[in-house]
Amino acid sequence: MTRFKDFQINQLFFIETGGDVIISNTKEGPYPLISHQHDNNGITKYINKLEDKKLYNYKQTIALADRGVFYATTQCEDFYIGTRVKALTFIDGEKSEKVRLYFVTAINKLQKLFSEYLYNATDKLPYLKIKLPVDENDKIDYKYMESFIDNIKNQMIKKVENESKEMISNYIKISKIDNNKMDNYSKDYFEILKKNCKEVDAGKYFEVISNPQLNKDSFKFLENAEYPYFTRTVLNNGIAGYVEYLDDEHLIKGNCIAVGMMGHKFFYIKHDYYAGQFTKTIRPKFNIFDEEIAMYFIAQFNKNTRVYHRVLVRDFEKELYKTKLLIPFNGQEIDYNAIRQFIRIEMKKTIKNIENEYLEKVKNIKRCFE
Repeated sequence: MTRFKDFQINQLFFIETGGDVIISNTKEGPYPLISHQHDNNGITKYINKLEDKKLYNYKQTIALADRGVFYATTQCEDFYIGTRVKALTFIDGEKSEKVRLYFVTAINKLQKLFSEYLYNATDKLPYLKIKLPVDENDKIDYKYMESFIDNIKNQMIKKVENESKEMISNYIKISKIDNNKMDNYSKDYFEILKKNCKEVDAGKYFEVISNPQLNKDSFKFLENAEYPYFTRTVLNNGIAGYVEYLDDEHLIKGNCIAVGMMGHKFFYIKHDYYAGQFTKTIRPKFNIFDEEIAMYFIAQFNKNTRVYHRVLVRDFEKELYKTKLLIPFNGQEIDYNAIRQFIRIEMKKTIKNIENEYLEKVKNIKRCFE
């Protein structure tokens, strides 16, 4: 079982104090300047060489902001320190990145002692103690530190990988796609789709209906209530919460498109719902309609959001009816199969892009520990 022992800072490091560096007078360059801050690993700016300041060997030195904040960092290149920053240089020479990370963590556990600005570590620093692992000879166990950091690294990578897999799985469930394998398709499919599309006025295929409106004070909101309450918000699919049944007079039939008059963003609502002020329902004049078909038209309506913004609420209906929609036809009938195929391909492409983003995130995490 690993043993730990207390070590004073002055037993481990030579301590030096940074002098005043007027950041505005420095020029952009290759060297990190460490300041008294928590952000960006303590780096306030990359600067040119300072002839009157010491450049610290990053493999041998830890930077410590000791006034206003108490924050130790290790760098990956030689650096300068500024005002209110200490340089802690290992007495026994250079250390690997993993060992330096372990020391930084041990030092930063002391932050709770200096939570107030006036409580600075300048005078107390040499006598502060940190716990370090030791071997059977009571010598610092650097091998344990290396192994410990490796385990942390592996846990972090595994966590990101698991989160990525779960996120992709959730997207697939939401999209109702059985798997994430891309269908074999080419530009030819889209060319055929475009050839069969006609540009038509939205008013020929959709009807705008004003909703029976009630303020939220009329409803009882519950987490597991049945009915969505749709409002002008553009967040959460326009749904401000879920409410209990109130009456049939104000209940709006679902399987439709809903839009708020402030954001002019369009959403599909499957369930019967209630609505707040300044909302409209968009209903198709054709018979076959569901979420997939709705998404095709919602994308086109949302492209015109800026146009709808420019008109008054009373003119919204007139403006929407003039909106040009591209609709694929099979003869004289809407080609619903083509619409579904298009939406499914776009969903799979989107999921694939998201998957690639998460794979890149995992790669970047791994690179951080190389």
